Amino acid sequence: MMRRRYMGGVKKLPYDAEVEYLESTGTQYITLPVSFAVGDYAAVGGELNPGEYTGRKRIVESNPRSEIDIMKYGSLSSVIVFNTGMGRVNETQYMKPPLNVVSSWEVSTTGVTFNGTFSELSRPLTRAVTTITIFCNNGSPTQFMSFYVKNANGKVFDLIPVRVGNIGYMYDKVSGALYGNEGTGAFIVGPDK
Repeated sequence: MMRRRYMGGVKKLPYDAEVEYLESTGTQYITLPVSFAVGDYAAVGGELNPGEYTGRKRIVESNPRSEIDIMKYGSLSSVIVFNTGMGRVNETQYMKPPLNVVSSWEVSTTGVTFNGTFSELSRPLTRAVTTITIFCNNGSPTQFMSFYVKNANGKVFDLIPVRVGNIGYMYDKVSGALYGNEGTGAFIVGPDK
């Protein structure tokens, strides 16, 4: 979904305010069109608050499934364990963000970066990827503060959470487009920044 606003001949941003996060209640999701060929460099990343662990739940997924995959996998006292998959190979060193703390992360075909620490792991894509879905199958509270998709040339999507009225969207700073919920219900919208 894309909205554009104009006022007095000056182009305005298509949203009312940036917000701290969007959160899915389990039935909301956003699908992004991408074009990754076999062997291409691909990366997804951003900032998130893992919330609580309520069972294994996927938060990022590609089409075809399992080429790019981020899943809440378990919990260890005060951290949530995320399993990361790329090129149909699962990560052997999991991301472990602390509960209710915002963490930065990137999962790519060359490795995993978590809170600034890079772990090399070669996992080339084995099938062409046509979409990436975020907030997918997420019956467990996870808040996205930002999300991006990169290819070898840089960011193809650079999303931040915003609101139009009381409705939450992800705004793409690359294209200027708003991406809204494709599921049912509505995103939980964080406070204005």
